[in-house]
Amino acid sequence: TPHGPKKHLKHIAAPKHWILDKLTRVHPPGPVTKYLPLIMLLFYSSHLIALKEANCPFYRVRKIMSTKEITDLVTHELGTTHYPDPFIKGKDTNQVVLETGKFSDFIRFDTGNLNIVTGGANMGNLMLIGTALPPTSPTFLLLAKTNLGFLSQKKSICLTIAAERDRDWKPDN
Repeated sequence: TPHGPKKHLKHIAAPKHWILDKLTRVHPPGPVTKYLPLIMLLFYSSHLIALKEANCPFYRVRKIMSTKEITDLVTHELGTTHYPDPFIKGKDTNQVVLETGKFSDFIRFDTGNLNIVTGGANMGNLMLIGTALPPTSPTFLLLAKTNLGFLSQKKSICLTIAAERDRDWKPDN
């Protein structure tokens, strides 16, 4: 600009994979060049995971296809596996052991299973299938076959409106 750089705090022009949006700290507390690295280190800090968890990642099944009588399974990272388990269908989640490259377990896409949303406005939320997440949504990754006990129902998992009403309703005695 002809009058020098603008001093007011605009939103950050950042890469999309930083996942900055309007509701979670797009506006820095000061000039962008001064505070951006501190914001990224504090607000989006990662946590340590156990070695057992690091060796068994989850892969979402995109589709199962057959070519010349060979069944192939395609994951969300576009990895292909020949001759998968016949019980695995699309939208399921597989757990892979990295040392062997084989599936150790799979989680079926069923009502009541716990998943994490991987895209859209609810990214990062934990939800139960059939309550707040439409079954046709491709932006999820299944985590458990049932609800995990260490997650509190009030803070972590989205419930339906009727379930929230029943949970919060207290009869007058």
